[in-house]
Parts: sequence; structure tokens; C-alpha cells
Amino acid sequence: MGIFRDIGTPGLIVIILGALLIFGPKRLPELGEAVGKMFKEFKKSMSDITTDGDEKNSEKKESDKSE
Repeated sequence: MGIFRDIGTPGLIVIILGALLIFGPKRLPELGEAVGKMFKEFKKSMSDITTDGDEKNSEKKESDKSE
């Protein structure tokens, strides 16, 4: 989350106001929900990839030990 530290509060306020002007108050909650779902799926996918990689590494280590 380093990028959010660099933006700061004033920058975040400008971004929110810009989004409000572009998308309007009615679509903004829908947009926020869609972005939240996107991040949730991304985190799940990254977790699955990491888990799969860990399983493959442990299988490789086990096969190396048996040889």
C-alpha cells in the first residue's frame, strides 16, 4: 500500500471528488462494490497461486528426498 502513502489526504480527497463528478452519486456505490469484488478475486487468485506453488515445492522436496 505504498502508493496510498504517497498520495496523502488532499490527493485522496481530489480523487474522490473527481470520481464523484465523473460517475455521479448514484453509480459511485456500484463502482465501489465492483472494485471491491475485483480486489477480493485478485487476492484469492494470488493466494491460490502461492498455495499451488508451495504444494509443488513440497512435492519436489519429497521426491528429491526419496531419490
